[in-house]
Amino acid sequence: MDDGVGKEVATVDFRPRRVAGRYLGDVGVAAALLRGEDGGVEVGELGHVRHGSMYPINNKVETMEVKLTGPELIQAVMIAALRRVENLTVGRKPSYDLTRTHPEWDYDIQGAASEMVVAKTMGYYYSGALGNLKATDAGPYDVRSTGHANGCLILHDRDEDSRIMILAIGKDLDWRLAGWMTAREGKNKKWWKASARPAYFVPQDALYPISDLDKIL
Repeated sequence: MDDGVGKEVATVDFRPRRVAGRYLGDVGVAAALLRGEDGGVEVGELGHVRHGSMYPINNKVETMEVKLTGPELIQAVMIAALRRVENLTVGRKPSYDLTRTHPEWDYDIQGAASEMVVAKTMGYYYSGALGNLKATDAGPYDVRSTGHANGCLILHDRDEDSRIMILAIGKDLDWRLAGWMTAREGKNKKWWKASARPAYFVPQDALYPISDLDKIL
């Protein structure tokens, strides 16, 4: 399939499948199909995940579109509410001054929704890890989200070097996984910005494709 600008676009089936006796999430299946490794891959029995496509942009970056269902968003909202109430009860403030442009409740909801997106796509159960501030966000991954289409993966010095950070872009039901990078690699001085939120701002075209995660886990 051609996307109209001369680049080939691969469209794949995102039903859960089983390879060598184990179920793969969307990315594992997508990567296998894109590599032409469909032999021996069976349709699983885990229920509906979604259908979607993986496609290259700027001839370099592969991203993945993901759509949450209504019940999945409700679960994310409930987890966000529980987190907010806990923070209010113990007097915990945001790590960074994000409330200047993002109301706290909205920030919590979109953060939980982005974590739900990654957990769903990668085939992990999403619990929200309530009360565990050191836990990863979705399975073995950490998630950073933004509503800006051209937004960056934002990292801080306090982020653990070994963590795999995934950038999720979107809001509410509609999301796009733009790519990933380890915190160690992302904390490069060339991406440092001493802005109102001093941090490393990794551009999307520097991120690794989501499909590559299947190769390193």
